[in-house]
Amino acid sequence: MLNMPSAQKINGLDAWRLFSAVRLHFDGGGYDAIRYNFSMPNLNSSHFEKRPDRYIFERYARKYVTRVEFIWFSVANVMATNRWIGDTTPDALVELQGRHESLGYRVSAEMKQLSNLTPSLEVLLSPQGNKPAPICCLKVNGEISLETITIMEALTGFLNRNLKSISDPLRIWKSEFSAIQRYWPFLRPIVDLNKYKGIVTSTFTA
Repeated sequence: MLNMPSAQKINGLDAWRLFSAVRLHFDGGGYDAIRYNFSMPNLNSSHFEKRPDRYIFERYARKYVTRVEFIWFSVANVMATNRWIGDTTPDALVELQGRHESLGYRVSAEMKQLSNLTPSLEVLLSPQGNKPAPICCLKVNGEISLETITIMEALTGFLNRNLKSISDPLRIWKSEFSAIQRYWPFLRPIVDLNKYKGIVTSTFTA
């Protein structure tokens, strides 16, 4: 799913670097893991040998033997807030893969659900005074998926408009929006935006 050799094998040190790169990517700073090809040159073998959690990376490197597999494992867990390797679980990847496999059906169903709440796409995506757009609240409440809101952001770029308007003194929404925007480069290779633009357009103009 990512633009790299699918069969490129990894070891424990590679796993540590990849997991660290993905975690840094989602931290919301200036590091773009995909742009920099998940490079973490300061994480060297001598540092790795001293880590008490080294065996966990080595175990996962034997389970997810290729670079792409382990990157997706890392993405799934970091996005599930499992930010220490000892807290990670294969279930997070299974759940993410399930959402990807049912992506078309899920987005179509959730678009219909959203249109039942309001027939206006503009209302759905616009901040409500100093509060974020209804779609953002629905995502936080678990009523729509991360994939649906990420695709909507890719189509419309509505999150920055919300961030400029809402009250967010604790930067909670900024963190939420950043995670959505930083997920898109991973999701992009499996999404046909024209297809989903058609789904959105037909749903809200029917």
